[in-house]
Amino acid sequence: MHSEQQKTEVGERGQSALEPFAIAAGLLRNDISILLPMFGVLALSSIFEGLSQADRYGDGGVNGLTILGRLLQLIVVSFVVLRWRRKLEHVKGSLGSPFLASLKIIAVGFAVWSALELPMIGIGFARVEWAAPIFIFAFCIAVFWAFRLYFYFAAFGLLGGTTVDALKSALLLGQREPGAVIRSLVTPMAATALVVGILSYPAPDGRSLFWDTASSAAIGIFWILSTYTGIAFSLVLIDDSAWRAAGLDPYRHQRLRTLEAQGRASRFNWLSVRSGLKIFLVAFCVIGATTFMGLVGGPAAQIKVTSYQVKNRGLSVVLEMDDPQFKFRGFAPYSFYVATQTGLDLVSNGIEKISLTPNGEALRGPIPSQTGPMKLYIDFSSRKTDDALKAMDNMYLWYNFKAVTPLLAQDQVNPAPQVGPTPIP
Repeated sequence: MHSEQQKTEVGERGQSALEPFAIAAGLLRNDISILLPMFGVLALSSIFEGLSQADRYGDGGVNGLTILGRLLQLIVVSFVVLRWRRKLEHVKGSLGSPFLASLKIIAVGFAVWSALELPMIGIGFARVEWAAPIFIFAFCIAVFWAFRLYFYFAAFGLLGGTTVDALKSALLLGQREPGAVIRSLVTPMAATALVVGILSYPAPDGRSLFWDTASSAAIGIFWILSTYTGIAFSLVLIDDSAWRAAGLDPYRHQRLRTLEAQGRASRFNWLSVRSGLKIFLVAFCVIGATTFMGLVGGPAAQIKVTSYQVKNRGLSVVLEMDDPQFKFRGFAPYSFYVATQTGLDLVSNGIEKISLTPNGEALRGPIPSQTGPMKLYIDFSSRKTDDALKAMDNMYLWYNFKAVTPLLAQDQVNPAPQVGPTPIP
């Protein structure tokens, strides 16, 4: 009986042939007057997350800016879905309390985000080898359930009901079209990647505060587009009985057809998967060019090797650095390695430790922003023997794909004063 009913529902949806991407374009067209303010809020939230990036991955923690950024994003999502709930509502007040529905969306959003974030924090704190696979497994489980519950915001905002009922509705929406989540995310991800790639091109390593902030703000594009495509898919996938029970417009098909027609005639009629894949292709080229420029451009900081020492099949290098213009923004110390001048013979095998003081704690993540000169102590491992390393006279310090400065023996760095008569020129 259940199977026959499901086939009937699928047949009805097939006959209606509603296009969710055109509906999403229609939703955007109707909300065009509020898109810019919403993007401003989302850009601010993305900037907050960008500013806290170093702290999040440097010490494994989540700071207040990250939480505030996520809160703003979820507030915008709940605002959009509840705005369209009000527009499609037939029985006024059938949702109950919109404020309570918004709180539920925010609470579940934080729960899903925490389930994704906590395993990554655990990996950062893990000190035993067997712990990392457990956290990775937990992260995979969290991703699985995040996709299954992806339409939770539409279920809470459009259908209402208790928390359990809304979560069951979200699961059901995803089951009705298993590929709906991926399809709804293709173009938002592609468009965001393209804009971020373009804005990152002038300063690929993030050294420019202006361009880095602009590229962080562009992530708000993803939140706007994915919210509207998610709502559009939900409007198409909701069962007629659930639609009526939620007190929504009885002329459902006509309302959605109107939105679909408006979307096809709007400037947002490029949200389909096919368009998204084309945008992805362009974004891939732009991001590839941006990445290449970042790898071959070298660091912005002025770098000088003050000394190096061969010991225990490795090199201990002391660097003196200064970056008065960019204050070490975008500087990645773990991009250093040692090779010959041509780069064909790799001398170092990896970095064992980086610290800001002799015998200090290992540096994790980027260098803290500062204005004055600083020293960096790097211990490289090597496959070569100590004798082989001491015999080499063409070692260079590399940063990504660029040779920065030669490693000179101590008597070459500070040549001994000449003894004897001064030669006649």
